[in-house]
Amino acid sequence: MKAKRLGKGSGLWLSPPWLILIDRLQSTALFSPRQGGSGKLRGSIRGISLLRLIAITIRLQQCLAVLLLSCWHPLLFASEEASRLASGWSKLLERWVVTSEEGAVGRVDYAAANEDSVELKQWLAACTQVSESAFNEWSVPHRQAFLINLYNAAMIQKILQRYPDIDSVWDFGRIFNHPFKDRFVELFGERMSLDDIEHGRLLGDPALFDPRVHFAVNCASKGCPPLRATAFDGASLDDALDEQASIFLSDRVKNGMNLTTNRLVLSPIFDWYTEDFGVPERQGELAYLSRYADSLGLDDDAVRALNDGSIKIEWSDYDWALNDVASLEQSAP
Repeated sequence: MKAKRLGKGSGLWLSPPWLILIDRLQSTALFSPRQGGSGKLRGSIRGISLLRLIAITIRLQQCLAVLLLSCWHPLLFASEEASRLASGWSKLLERWVVTSEEGAVGRVDYAAANEDSVELKQWLAACTQVSESAFNEWSVPHRQAFLINLYNAAMIQKILQRYPDIDSVWDFGRIFNHPFKDRFVELFGERMSLDDIEHGRLLGDPALFDPRVHFAVNCASKGCPPLRATAFDGASLDDALDEQASIFLSDRVKNGMNLTTNRLVLSPIFDWYTEDFGVPERQGELAYLSRYADSLGLDDDAVRALNDGSIKIEWSDYDWALNDVASLEQSAP
């Protein structure tokens, strides 16, 4: 059904959903024109039977549904595309990611990923087909999930450039060929770096900012929060990010209360990005973490100290060794 102009010279166009609305209204007895007439109301309301009133009510409900669909259709379509990409990424992760200790330890089977490198390239190519204008029409959770998944996929692609002759992501270099600043990711018609995606887009855009992104992006290192074995999807992103935060903060090698020293041990991630974990109404620089008090093993006194900034903190060691599944197999008894 093509769009039609309303009235001669009016310049107003009707979209198909509006045409459907008018067609449905005109098909009711109340709004149907008399044969040879001008379309005025036929008779009075008193002359309409109870059954006809019921029919008109049902038809108006159908018209309302059409109006709602016309408003939400772009969002539904966008969400469908974002979820399709997430589903494709999940299928790859299910083959490559190995977790243990209830997800606290995650490793990547880079050998398997290398064998599937063509599929990885195809998935990344599909991401390049997403235009920035289409991306901006997606809901915030779908945009966040897409960028997190893209970051993690690009990180694996980066490692595969040297695998198996690589022990750490820093083998690429800290000045030249910097792995996080090298612009090798194609997105929105330009080349971006991993830092551009994480700090420029995810954490740099106020609309997308969420400190839990730090628990979701994976830097191919053992010290990093583990790579999730399924893709992030906008429809379930909030729960997934909370789960990632809890998993990472429950890892006692990296985070938790040291009862001997009465100090809170935290990953250096919270030292490097302290500004992302503050709460406006609280003095503690890392007060955001108090929402995960159970995961960190904090009692009420420690939570208060975390919120007011008086808690003593020590930083755990950050392990930049490659998070290859081979290392997990070697450490098994």
